[in-house]
Amino acid sequence: MLGCRSGFFFLGLILAFVFSMPNSSLAAEVNGIIDTDTTWTLADSPYLVTGNIQIAEDTTLTIEPGVNVTIQSSLSAGVGYYILVKGLLNAQGTVDNPIIFTAEDPQAPWGGIVFVDQSEDWEEAGSSGSILSNCVIEYAGNNTPYGTACIQTFSAQPMIRNNLIRYGVSTAIAATDILQAESLSGRLEILSNRIHNHTIGIQLSLEGANIENNYFLNTEQAIVLTTSSNDIDIQSNTIINPDAEVPGDGINLSLDADEDDNGISAYLWEQTSGASIVLEDPTSPFGTFTAPNVGANVENLVFDLTVTDDDGLQRTETVEILVIGTNKPPVANAGGDIAAVLDVEVQLNASGSFDPDTGIASYQWQQTEGTPATLLPNGTVVDPTFTTPAALGTDWEILTFEVTVTDTGTPGLTATDTVDVLVFDTNIPPTANAGDDFFVFKEIEVRLDGTNSVDQDGSIAAYDWVQLSGTPVTLENADTSRPTFETPDVGANEEELVFQLTVTDNEGLGRIDTVTYTVFGEKIPPFSIPASTQTVLQGETAVLTGFNSVDLDRSAVVAIDSNLIDCAGEDAGLVNINLVEADAGYNVILDSNQFVTRANGGLAVYLYAWPTGVTNPKLSLSNNWYGTSDTEAIDALIYDGGEDFNLPLLIASPADTAPATVGSTLDYPSLADAGPDITISADLEVILDGSGSYDPDGIATYTWTQMEGPNVNIKDANTSKASFITPLGGEEGQTLRFELRVKVGDAYHDSDEVVVTVTADNDPPTVDLDDWPTCYIGSIINF
Repeated sequence: MLGCRSGFFFLGLILAFVFSMPNSSLAAEVNGIIDTDTTWTLADSPYLVTGNIQIAEDTTLTIEPGVNVTIQSSLSAGVGYYILVKGLLNAQGTVDNPIIFTAEDPQAPWGGIVFVDQSEDWEEAGSSGSILSNCVIEYAGNNTPYGTACIQTFSAQPMIRNNLIRYGVSTAIAATDILQAESLSGRLEILSNRIHNHTIGIQLSLEGANIENNYFLNTEQAIVLTTSSNDIDIQSNTIINPDAEVPGDGINLSLDADEDDNGISAYLWEQTSGASIVLEDPTSPFGTFTAPNVGANVENLVFDLTVTDDDGLQRTETVEILVIGTNKPPVANAGGDIAAVLDVEVQLNASGSFDPDTGIASYQWQQTEGTPATLLPNGTVVDPTFTTPAALGTDWEILTFEVTVTDTGTPGLTATDTVDVLVFDTNIPPTANAGDDFFVFKEIEVRLDGTNSVDQDGSIAAYDWVQLSGTPVTLENADTSRPTFETPDVGANEEELVFQLTVTDNEGLGRIDTVTYTVFGEKIPPFSIPASTQTVLQGETAVLTGFNSVDLDRSAVVAIDSNLIDCAGEDAGLVNINLVEADAGYNVILDSNQFVTRANGGLAVYLYAWPTGVTNPKLSLSNNWYGTSDTEAIDALIYDGGEDFNLPLLIASPADTAPATVGSTLDYPSLADAGPDITISADLEVILDGSGSYDPDGIATYTWTQMEGPNVNIKDANTSKASFITPLGGEEGQTLRFELRVKVGDAYHDSDEVVVTVTADNDPPTVDLDDWPTCYIGSIINF
């Protein structure tokens, strides 16, 4: 039988258990539509969100500093409650009193904060509009109709500044422009935020933004961009992803075309030669006409396409349409080029020629270049022979032959093709390749590229570059395969610079090739890009296509400047640039960044699907630090499709030393680690171990707090390792939950939880109320 002293002890345990449980009834419950101006005050905090919240148009919700907004778990599994802003959300905490948006149960995240087009954009000049500043936003991004991000914007520009955004389901900030670019009031400002432990830090789709001074940590991809019309500045950010190995684990940029916003204000199609036709829609990107009747002949129609940009600048290009009548023309094939020594017989062969309908009637060969040769038996057979010269006045010579084939139609239609025969003594001369022609910009450094020059039977012994035309420039290292020069200031004009490359092989033979660089000034005329020459049948509808024309001045500028990017990235670049469409127009500038490739063989910049000759997207890398000043080592850190195309601006002016200032001014976010969950018996000591918490500046404070379960006495609650004695487990066992908070110098702490499960007692105690003194029974029942 229990005495009165034992009875009071048992009652004390009951009271301790009751008051240790969290009591949500103490919070102000909120949900539904807010349609009058409302303030959530610190005095009424915390606020418990028990359903979706919508801030109606022309309505302001103000949240005071220090307010705690806890979002309850949704009744639907996998779907979180969210805050939808159609009016104005003013959530401005302070460093010492941040506003907290968190989940009631971190294992059941909430939906996030959604800004739609109707919401009031932030205006810095008047300090008005929607703003999230000095907020902690955590455990969000559960599936909603708007997506899976902690903060989502749709053609909206709230200010997102000085926040801590962490532990999201997928993405920290997602922004999408769902309207035409002209409707945007500005660019999204994402400034000085700590963003950590997400799959994606910031994901932008077609949206312009200024992403500055943010600190990204532990994201598979820090910044993912798909843009086609709006400028983006990514500057002075720190990105540290020690474990991610996905493409663009620092920045992943997809360049896509957008014909609705290509900067072309006017199109004009004009016929310049050929049988006269009636051109429909001559002022649209698509001009159409009916191909004229040409009988058994072939008619070549020539058209000019003139495009005008928003500044009134114009460019004209030509396209040909070949109209075929009842007789289709033949196709001539003179065979591949041939290399031969002196005084040997060479056979030409045009047997690859064909006619699609009536057949080949005749062949006619003639020599058009080089020391004259006699064709045997004559020049009218399909495969004549000739003997190369017995001696040459030079080290080598090219003999060129042309074949004309005529079909059997009436009239007979013809086609021509040529073949070169390279005649040499005993050494095959090298082949010079000065690279593709390029469009570049004034007052930048450009690198010429002759590395694709080859010698079939030896090696390239010498390179010699000279300028043939244009404003004179100084070629640095003109005796190497990749010299550099600075483009001249051409003002508002454009100018062609022509360079000649001479390569000499190891036996002294040389050959030449030329390349043209067009330098643009202050304004770039639009590019008129009609479709290539087409062949149509008489009577068919022909379509002139010019929608690929683009004004490069209109195209988005993506500036990636002064960032520190330190990622794992063994097989993918820290910055990945994917050219989705070859006719996309962009100006991508990577300048003064520091790249840290952790993995052996890791890549700094990875260029995907960037084909030869693409000139619309402008790509410039300058003053970046790759951890080395060795040019070959830097080349190895830039993937360009296996060196199978030319990108002369890629390694222009890499930095010689690491930059003095780069990356964010924010501190590394403190990361709490409360250790693994624990299962243990009653009346034993438990060590709560937070020593796995990390901050490179050192954790300044540790705070252990009990969140759930029978109240226990925590010893050393302000150290990395705390302890307590487990209570009785009872018949069912007990669950105790503890939170560890860590921080360094500011008010932004990080937290982690650990669950301690106390197993059921081996011999559960029983209480027989019949044996209790009557003075206690009434007290317990009344309680």
